[in-house]
Amino acid sequence: MVTLEEYTASETGYISKCTDDVTVSKTIIAYPNQKPWMTAEVGMLLRTQDSAFRTGDRDTLRKARAHLPRVIREAKHAHAQRIHGHFQDTREGIQAITNYRKTSPSCDSDATLPDALNDFYARFEAQNNVAAEKFIPPQNDQVLCLTADDVRHTLRVLNPWKAAGPYNIPGRVLRECADQLADVLTDIFSISLNCTIVPTCFKTTTIVPVPKKPTVSCLSDYRPIALTSIIMKCFKRLFMIHIKTQLPPSLDPLQFANRSNRSTDDATSSTLHLALTHLDKKGTYIRMLFIDFSQSRSGAALPTPPH
Repeated sequence: MVTLEEYTASETGYISKCTDDVTVSKTIIAYPNQKPWMTAEVGMLLRTQDSAFRTGDRDTLRKARAHLPRVIREAKHAHAQRIHGHFQDTREGIQAITNYRKTSPSCDSDATLPDALNDFYARFEAQNNVAAEKFIPPQNDQVLCLTADDVRHTLRVLNPWKAAGPYNIPGRVLRECADQLADVLTDIFSISLNCTIVPTCFKTTTIVPVPKKPTVSCLSDYRPIALTSIIMKCFKRLFMIHIKTQLPPSLDPLQFANRSNRSTDDATSSTLHLALTHLDKKGTYIRMLFIDFSQSRSGAALPTPPH
């Protein structure tokens, strides 16, 4: 009998294998002095003009020089339209105008760094002596029932640029192949809910240490970015939709987490609006408390402090 672990691992592995078979890799060379509006057509005309000049082909040189201004003008116009579209995000618009290119900090060549980071991130688990217990649901408990239409809709609204997880299944593949993957993923999700077991491949996470500063002096200067499986994120989104239906409609208006069309920018704007509105009154002041939950997502069960 095939277990849930084997079933899920075989399906995700097959999806990853098919993705690798049809993915075409291309190497694009970008020079520091290359114009941002440069296109393949402009580059081809420039190479044709240079080749005709060296070989002495006057007809080809005359045609290339005649077409080059028009092609450059069209390329600049298309680049201007892209910049206008980027102005929906102010930061992207400024970066497009200034041709800003972010320089990534150099990687540390120390071979012991991965082991040191592993021990540093897992330092709380070393103190975790609580044995894991499987939750046994009551007999009269109704298991959440997912339909293929729900899974298909969740896959179709995925962000195609979302970072892929450990099994390297891109979000674009899940979105474009939603009709083909909806049934099998619905089957996996339903078995997981009935057995109260989350497959290991869904819980596997790739930790990418991103430097917080240009110069790293200690392990705390790395920000751990967890890349989880996109399929698991879809599973959690379906489960979150069910949880929201069980919540009362009178939610706090300042609740921004796990709510649609709400973000950190909205929370910051609301906080500043309340603070500035209060400060407009004469003889008033405010006190604000910022709590950093830097280790809130570790999931480690810390020991109970002594009384």
